[in-house]
Amino acid sequence: MKTHLVTQPTDDEGPSETMGGVLSSLLTSRNPFFDKVWLVSAFANQRAVRYLSPHISEAKSHGADIRIVVGIDHHSTSIEALRGIKALEVDARIVHNARPGHTFHPKIYLFEAGGIAAELFIGSNNLTEGGLYTNYEASTQISFVFPEDTAEYEAIKKSLEKYLNPSARHHLNHLLFGAVGAGVTETKH
Repeated sequence: MKTHLVTQPTDDEGPSETMGGVLSSLLTSRNPFFDKVWLVSAFANQRAVRYLSPHISEAKSHGADIRIVVGIDHHSTSIEALRGIKALEVDARIVHNARPGHTFHPKIYLFEAGGIAAELFIGSNNLTEGGLYTNYEASTQISFVFPEDTAEYEAIKKSLEKYLNPSARHHLNHLLFGAVGAGVTETKH
């Protein structure tokens, strides 16, 4: 198991490494090919979805199983982002915490390459243009190599299960057009 810190924006002296660039590279990687992908974010916007869409489509065309989980608390996920996610035809879910004072707020990006390796990112990067490309953000990347890191990976993944595979939550396809009433905002131009 190896850790690395992904920070953005980088200063002029360092290499440019945005979370959006890292995610795009992993989505299009062929060695290893990440056949299971989870993109979990408190908020999403149309621009970030648009930037990642060709990379998600490419991964899907090679057989990747992709799940996108986004929150709609605080009216920070746009209806345009949800429509863009729906157009990707992936397993998409929206999560709203109905308990007053509670917010669905994780930012987790997980890539599995069937029995070979996994890459996990946990940090501050939302699935927004700012979160993936321009804001000051930091995420810890944990790289796992199998079989030597299997036990640690399984323990960490199990602790993240409620975010990666939310149960009793809403599937995007069923709620998209009623989403505005559920806390999703439409961007005003």
